[in-house]
Amino acid sequence: MNVSSVVELTRTHDIGEAHMIRGLLESHGLFCVLQNDLLVRNLWYLNQAVGGVKILVATSEYTDAKAVLDSLQKESHRTATSKAFLPETGSGKLRLLFSALITLFSGIPTPLKKRNND
Repeated sequence: MNVSSVVELTRTHDIGEAHMIRGLLESHGLFCVLQNDLLVRNLWYLNQAVGGVKILVATSEYTDAKAVLDSLQKESHRTATSKAFLPETGSGKLRLLFSALITLFSGIPTPLKKRNND
């Protein structure tokens, strides 16, 4: 692959997200390169100045890579808008146990009030 056959798929300011996208693309058999990866990792204060980490793919694989990225974004949006946080139980014992464990391990009191899922 030569340099002229590479196109930017997306960019992110989070190095972890860039590596996650890279792993996802490579698991689908698509080759990609992270540009500014080492710069952002070592000189994090230049992240905004260089435009974050760019994910580059071959021009011939752009449509496939874009489809994989779009499916990831749809799945992440579906999960983020999901209403279920805890399974509903009739007695609320699971909610009480979960709240007690969070309070015990984090030191942050967790309310026992039921969320309104409207």
